[in-house]
Amino acid sequence: MRQKVIVVSLVILLLFLAVLPAQGDGELVLTPLGTYETGIFDGGASEILAHDPETQRLFIVNAEDVSIDILNISDPVSPALVNRIDATEFGGSANSVAVMDGLVAIAIEAENTQDPGSVVFLDIDGNLLNTVEVGALPDMVTFTPDGQKVLVANEGEPSDDYTVDPVGSISIIDISGGAEAATVTTADFTAFDEQIDSLKAAGVRIFGPEATVSQDLEPEYIAVSPDSATAYVSLQEANALAVVDINGGTVSNIVPLGFKDHAAGLQTYSFANLPSLGTTAAGQEITLGGFSGLYFEGFNPANGNLIFVTHPDRGPNAEPVDTDGDGLNERPFPLPDYQAKLIRFEANPATGTAEVIEQIGLTRADGTPITGLPNLEGESGLANADEIPIDLQGSALDYDPFGADMEGIVIAPDGTYWMVDEYRPAIYHFDEAGALIDRFVPEGSNEGGVEVGTEAIPAVFAQRRANRGFEAVAYEDGKLYAFIQSPIDNPDVEGDDNSKASVINRIVEFDTATGTTTAQYAYIIEGGASDKIGDAVSIGNGEILVIERDSAVGTEALKKVFRISLDSATNLNDLDDSVVGPDGTLESLDADGLAEAGIEPVQKTLFVDLVAEGYLAGDKPEGLALIDENRIAVLNDNDFQLLGTFDVETGLLDDNPEPIQPVLGIITLNNALDASNEDGGINLTSWPVKGMYMPDAIATFEANGQTYIISANEGDSRDYDGFSEETTVGEVELDPEAFPNA
Repeated sequence: MRQKVIVVSLVILLLFLAVLPAQGDGELVLTPLGTYETGIFDGGASEILAHDPETQRLFIVNAEDVSIDILNISDPVSPALVNRIDATEFGGSANSVAVMDGLVAIAIEAENTQDPGSVVFLDIDGNLLNTVEVGALPDMVTFTPDGQKVLVANEGEPSDDYTVDPVGSISIIDISGGAEAATVTTADFTAFDEQIDSLKAAGVRIFGPEATVSQDLEPEYIAVSPDSATAYVSLQEANALAVVDINGGTVSNIVPLGFKDHAAGLQTYSFANLPSLGTTAAGQEITLGGFSGLYFEGFNPANGNLIFVTHPDRGPNAEPVDTDGDGLNERPFPLPDYQAKLIRFEANPATGTAEVIEQIGLTRADGTPITGLPNLEGESGLANADEIPIDLQGSALDYDPFGADMEGIVIAPDGTYWMVDEYRPAIYHFDEAGALIDRFVPEGSNEGGVEVGTEAIPAVFAQRRANRGFEAVAYEDGKLYAFIQSPIDNPDVEGDDNSKASVINRIVEFDTATGTTTAQYAYIIEGGASDKIGDAVSIGNGEILVIERDSAVGTEALKKVFRISLDSATNLNDLDDSVVGPDGTLESLDADGLAEAGIEPVQKTLFVDLVAEGYLAGDKPEGLALIDENRIAVLNDNDFQLLGTFDVETGLLDDNPEPIQPVLGIITLNNALDASNEDGGINLTSWPVKGMYMPDAIATFEANGQTYIISANEGDSRDYDGFSEETTVGEVELDPEAFPNA
């Protein structure tokens, strides 16, 4: 509904501004050039304007004066009044104006607002061409981009006592034969009257006393698709949009806009009834855990629960130790026969619990189970070499050429799974049943005579630090983006010293259709203690969210999600091997060095600080998923609740006095709200409430072949003598836990 505002200034001014180029800080500077005074006091004036670029004229409605000013702004410093058109003979208020190709259209409401209004057509000089009748309270008028039609949003507001409530509608005026021959088609909402219950259930607000759908919906503003075929109409009080078939002259759909969640950021979910993963040779049971990677599948239609997919990494393992005295550490595996697997689980918002609903064992193409054991024997700390696997009594275990230390996971549109692991590093592709389709590894990985996969990744990636290969993966439009966990050790040295000194991580862009590496990008990690990637997820348009972390726990730990953009980053594949290949210089550079070399890293900005949001589940947030535009999910690797030490004589794992639990965290992004206009300032904070969008003005634009709608969300309410939906916070009983200071 439109609210009448008493103007307290002496005159109403039209202000002309010059927009200067962006300054160094990216801000635009607006500089006043000239003003125009309407001379109208204490009334709505200079409310809506339209610009004709051919004549450099402005057409401005003075609502309550029921007049239209025509200004010449060829000299914006000194705008000049050409004419003031008196439109009182056509109705009680001029509400909107539009101009195109020398034709001016003005929306005018009737003296009695509930009666049909009109659209008045003028030529560029203000001469009357035609008047047509439209619906009640025409509030906005616009031309279609092709200039063949004029559309009018007829708000249809009720009388103040709410005894008369006209239907809202959209008038479609065909001017293809000229304004003098204009014809009107009215698209209303009567076809939806029988759908009132389903519309309410979907989230459309229909609440006027005894109102039908067609009476309660009040079209506010119109945006038209670039092809002039579809109109999108804001239904402000209903918190919805109407979709109009312009050529068919009908409303084809009503779309609810939902809610903005202003609640505090984090909701956590504990895992209920985690199953046993297996029993050690000494009889100790180990519980499922060690979750690394996270993918959001959607909502369970039966109960609304959230469904995710994850996987354990390489299964339970203890800290490296030299059990045989040869000077080399071995990696103990308490469950040597552990089979890599997918875990599907549901998170229940009502109970705050998560529960495993499916496990899928991963196998080679021939059905052989894939273990979590290392792949290749080699010189410790160098390329293509893995740790030495043993059991808890120090006995050597066989290597598994296809063994996996799984980290990131995504599901492709065809339902197959793509995963990355830290060993080679490798990119795995599995079918829906968990059978291996292919495994992609660095070039040269098979040269030792053991087949470990298809060589498709640059050879330098084999120089990863042991168990710090691919840690994260994101997927967009057929491309995988695999993130190395820590900088590559380049040049490759036994102690991984070059990796430890570097802040340059790499991202591989992998084409899933061709099975080839199509790009590499440089990523500058924060450095210092924050030296590891946790997980990643695509948010579209070449942007990815990435977890960076340290190894600490508690409130002083570093666990942050960054938003990165690949758009301007240098494709490292285009550079010489002396820079990006084995023994190359890339990893020895810092940010200044990259700039001097002309290498643009991915751009990154802080997206959310997990610790600041209260997510404190251990030291390893290694799962990240996008739920929707407002929410992300985070999952920790709890190392299967193991302490990591054991007695080689007995094969018993040492008890962990403080076992870490797996915790799913769902973080609502910053929709902070300034809830008071009486505290003397702007205080944006989270509140356990939800808000509606309730758009007023909307517009469409097109990018990459896709039409988008942008809205100005004013918010509104109905407040009449005969009906009011307004109340004050003081009249509401607030939950003292949610609002402790109320």
